[in-house]
Amino acid sequence: MDKKILLIEDLYEEGFTSGTKARQDVRKIIDGDIFYCYIKKKSKIRDYAYSLFRLYASLPKIYARSQIVIQYPFYANERFNRICYQVLPKKAVLLIHDISSLRYEMPKKAVQREIRAINRFRKIIVHNIRMKKWLADQGIPDEKMVMLQMFDYLVEKDGQTSGAEIKDSNQQKATSEMEKARDGYTIAFAGNLGKSRFLDQLIADGNHAFLNFALYGIQPSDRILESGFYRGVESPDRLPDVLEGDFGLVWDGENLEEGQEAAGRYLQYNCPHKFSLYMAAGIPVIIGKHAAMAELVEREKLGITVHDLHELSEKLAGLTIKDYEEMKKHAVIIQTRVLKGIYLKAALKGCGMLK
Repeated sequence: MDKKILLIEDLYEEGFTSGTKARQDVRKIIDGDIFYCYIKKKSKIRDYAYSLFRLYASLPKIYARSQIVIQYPFYANERFNRICYQVLPKKAVLLIHDISSLRYEMPKKAVQREIRAINRFRKIIVHNIRMKKWLADQGIPDEKMVMLQMFDYLVEKDGQTSGAEIKDSNQQKATSEMEKARDGYTIAFAGNLGKSRFLDQLIADGNHAFLNFALYGIQPSDRILESGFYRGVESPDRLPDVLEGDFGLVWDGENLEEGQEAAGRYLQYNCPHKFSLYMAAGIPVIIGKHAAMAELVEREKLGITVHDLHELSEKLAGLTIKDYEEMKKHAVIIQTRVLKGIYLKAALKGCGMLK
């Protein structure tokens, strides 16, 4: 049997392999063979029929593999996805990126259906202790689950430096950053700005004389464009190198108050890839006190936690230069890990897949 890991993916489209930066990094870290379940070429009906035939024809070879990882969930076609979860080998390790029924607060029936799909597989890589507990409460055996802790974040090899070089570079920038911090901090945020409605409120809030922002992403609002804080769109692979900011903001939803809608409440269970981006950039984070990552942030001194974003000015004004230097130092420690894929490698070892 082939000892190389077989990575099973959702969708292949000519000229494009679907998936977020997180999924792309998983492919690079595992560096195994890849099987794309759904092939998108011509029309919805033909693609479905061809993909279904190809899936069943490929099952003998897939079952013959000794090590299989599935990137979950699939998005290409709901009916086809359900078939995949039913027929792919139970011995596979399921790497969870999202739990849709939890994320979108679906009815109990939808939760149970998703739990059955997840529970079918031998091992499940979950984000953190909160997600593990939620899944356990839904009936997933504790011994099946291995925690990831956070997603890794790789950068382009041409621009990538070693951990030591990164650390030295950050130390050289520390003095200028601290001088700047005396006059105000710059808070970075990267993502889909169009759905991050809280940013408009944050910018409009007049109580931010101590703050500047550096905003990256698609669909900026008129207010963002007029604010002077917009920095455009950057490739995810380059973003850690060009990101401006003393802190990275991990927040979701429409409100400045924490957890007012489903998007904000989901942060209580997942490890946002945005968190990993800021760690890859070597900067501390600002995150809600009830977020799943908040305990790690406080314990490892990786940033500050807030109940709502109205607290930002007061919280940051109370920081000393020494406080910030310590948070920055700890962020750089995590930086060297996420840039090397340490967290996924450790989780795979926990599943008995790597030595």
